[in-house]
This record gives sequence, structure tokens and C-alpha cells, in this order.
Amino acid sequence: MFKRFSLPERSAILGAILFVLVGSLLTYLDYRTAVERMEALARNTNTVASRTLWNHIRDVALPLLEHGRRPMVRGAQALLIDEIDRQASDILHNTDIDKIVIFGTNGHVLYSTDPTQIGKDESTNLRFMAARDGEEVTKAETFDTIVTINGVQRNRVMNATYMPIYETGEELRPIGVFEIYTDITEMQNSNRTRAWIRLTMLFGGLTILYALLVMLVTHSHRQIRRAESDRVEALSEVMKVRAEEA
Repeated sequence: MFKRFSLPERSAILGAILFVLVGSLLTYLDYRTAVERMEALARNTNTVASRTLWNHIRDVALPLLEHGRRPMVRGAQALLIDEIDRQASDILHNTDIDKIVIFGTNGHVLYSTDPTQIGKDESTNLRFMAARDGEEVTKAETFDTIVTINGVQRNRVMNATYMPIYETGEELRPIGVFEIYTDITEMQNSNRTRAWIRLTMLFGGLTILYALLVMLVTHSHRQIRRAESDRVEALSEVMKVRAEEA
């Protein structure tokens, strides 16, 4: 079946198949690069934000971490949580941060802007464990439902950053872990939309260029065949005339 096509037509078909394969691969790679660039920017932003926010609430939050290591006067923990709530509310409403969590080294949640999380055991959380060992970890997470300072949010993509907490002037062993969440749903959707638009334009432009080249090659081939046909016809006429003269 393939043999009934002319050589230029077969070349055009094979070239089209190769173009689709290579174009699809390049499109995917470019899309992944755009998404990874966006995620890297969000990670860097989250890291800076987590350090800045922790510096604002450090003085009132450190005693709460001390409570995780030794007994505290009855009611003092609730007072500290209320004070962190007050300071965090003043700060978070002016930022893109939607939620913060403070862990003790045993993995228990000592504070969260979602009160239902306080006391929860997160000791098996791999990102918490990495931060407790001194590593800053940022990971995009998708939530069907999440409680933030703005209330219950659904179908959101959050960047969660886990940062080790050290005592002032002491950076040998973390005494806790600080976590913040920032909502990147809209940014992710916007960046993906722009990436797809850019890639669609690129792919469309290359497709048009390839189509024009195929049309040019096909037209040239037809012209050559027509010229060859005319030459054969002219030669046939000459032979006919010579035969008649003979």
C-alpha cells in the first residue's frame, strides 16, 4: 500500500510521523521545564517566607517548644497558643501564607492555625523527619479539603515547607519543626495555561512551516513530472515525424 505513493509523498508521510513524535516530545519537555521552574520559584519563596515568619513569632513560640521537653504551669500552654494565634493572624493576613504548624521533636503538633490538629502525632511524616534531622523540605501537596486561616478550602494545591527550629545561637540539633502552607493553586493553573498556550503556538507554527515545505516539495515534484511528460511527448512527436519522413 505504501509503495503506491511517490517518493516525495512517502518522504512527506515519514517526515510527518517523525515531526509529530519529536514535536510531542519537545512539547512535553518544555511543559515540564516550565512547571519545574514555577515549582522552584514557589519553593524559594516559601523558604524565605517561613524564615521571616518564624523570626516574627520566635519569642512567643520557643517557650511552647520548651513545654514539649519539660512540664509547664497549668494553662500556660493555652496562653501561648492564644498569643501565637494573635501574632500569626496579624502577620498572615498580609501574606500569601494560609496555614502554619509547629511540631515538637517527638512529632506532636504543638500549635496549628487549624486547632483540630493540635496534639496530633505526625512522627511518621517523612518530611517532618527530614526537617527534624536539619533539612529544609518543600513539597507541593494536593488537598481535597484543608482548614486555613481563611476557612475551609477545597481542591487546593499547597506548597508545604518544613523548617528545622534551633535555639538562639545553637544550630547543632533542632528543637522542633516549623511548617507553613501557601496556596499555589491559581499560580499553578495560570502557569500551566500560559505554558500550554506557548507550546500550542510553537507546535502550530512548526506545523504550518512543515506543511508549507511539503507543499513546496510536492509542487516541485509535480512540475518535474509534468516537464518529463512534456519531454517524452515531444520526443515521441519527433520520432513520429522522422518515421513519416523515412
